[in-house]
Amino acid sequence: MASDAHKVNIPYGTKDWVNRLARKEMPALAHSVQHLGGLTASSEASVAELVKVVLEDPNLTSRIIRISNSAHYNKTGVRTNTISRAISMIGFDTIRSLCISSKVIDALLHNAPNDRLLQVVAQSFHSAMQAKTLAAKAKSSVQEEVFVSALLYQIGEASFWCYGGDAVTIVDAKMRIPGANKDDVVDEVIGTKFRRLSFGLAKAWRLGDTLLGALQNKPLTSGTGAVRLGHEISVATAEGWDSPKIEALVKKVAKFKNVDEEEALVELIECADRTVSLAREWGADKIEDLIPSSADFDTEGENEEEEDSECSEEQVEEDPELQLNILRELSLMAGTKVDVNLVFNMVLEGLNRGIGLDRALLALKTRGDKNILGRYMIGDLEGGFGKRFNFPIKQDNIFGYLFEGTTPFWLNEQESSANRALITSEIKAVLGEGEFFVAPIVMRGRSIGLFYADCHLSGRALRREQFAAFNHFVQQVNSVLSSQ
Repeated sequence: MASDAHKVNIPYGTKDWVNRLARKEMPALAHSVQHLGGLTASSEASVAELVKVVLEDPNLTSRIIRISNSAHYNKTGVRTNTISRAISMIGFDTIRSLCISSKVIDALLHNAPNDRLLQVVAQSFHSAMQAKTLAAKAKSSVQEEVFVSALLYQIGEASFWCYGGDAVTIVDAKMRIPGANKDDVVDEVIGTKFRRLSFGLAKAWRLGDTLLGALQNKPLTSGTGAVRLGHEISVATAEGWDSPKIEALVKKVAKFKNVDEEEALVELIECADRTVSLAREWGADKIEDLIPSSADFDTEGENEEEEDSECSEEQVEEDPELQLNILRELSLMAGTKVDVNLVFNMVLEGLNRGIGLDRALLALKTRGDKNILGRYMIGDLEGGFGKRFNFPIKQDNIFGYLFEGTTPFWLNEQESSANRALITSEIKAVLGEGEFFVAPIVMRGRSIGLFYADCHLSGRALRREQFAAFNHFVQQVNSVLSSQ
């Protein structure tokens, strides 16, 4: 009854709960999901932005690379060490859905989650995998939309168990009473049902037509049908493979996929096993044991977990092995047809994660060589640096001087006063105080842009070996571009 809610001053009704969860408890998650969902593989800027989003979070970076190299996603057996390469190998849509999944799961499990929340998150992850398998014949972008929609199908209930405060205690206690009906208890205490709450959040966060359609009683499309069926599978299998619901579900899956029932059951179990395996690779040990799998599934000796790289949020750690791997990949690209944007992003990743430079930026000349404009950026934690990197190319500033030749520069206190004077007040206002590396990008003898890097965020001094490595990356990319 509503009185329980009023006694402890908790929200009552769909509108109040959506307002609390969407605007007060999870605005950062909403922003991340919307931002990632708005990126499209057809846009060069979106690819760069996706790389940037991943690299801003060291834990997400190591997780995405680990999962990209897993047997489930990497069918070639060729390991990748960079996010740029991972996107190229297993697809933009897949990496984007992995990022969204990671953001959602981390947001829900970041503290000490209660048992009900863990169960819902485990079901959601299993549901997403089953739904994607059901949509296996659809194009990649549709499969990933189905995956994310199924993952978020229970976002209302998961959000409640995570952020519901006093209401969680009341609902949990009432649900423990013998004979209690979950939907009735939830409606009595918070004035809405979890499915209505999921729909309200999906609408408030603009999470897409597939999820909204799946949550409403609208005619099924292949996408919404896969989402709903994936959810039914995760709920039924949580009760055990011998649950009475399983037999009916196998018939539905067989009809949905146009296969016989025996094959449908085998595919359900195989997908459940992959879900457990992926949860382990994901590092989601809190939910791994809650996902049903085949009776003879052997977890020992398979897919050993690698520890997440412990990276400081304040500074990027140098990784000599990654430097060599990226340089090796770039050398193999010389003389072959390549995606230039992939090359640029690989170099930026090498400067940032390989050499350990805080900020790395690619800027290209505008038409007529009048301005130099920031294009791709890694390490801009506060945002805005890349957009503000827009300067005229003039003889009396560093960029005019740089493009007169092909030599990289290390602008520091040891430079002549004449060279330091080339850093005009306009440029200094954007770059900030401190030393930096800068080098022209040269394609068949003509400069087309530049690479810039510094350690202004951490305040560390630049080192000679970093400058040598910076030069090596620039020489390598110039070689690749000139061979096109």
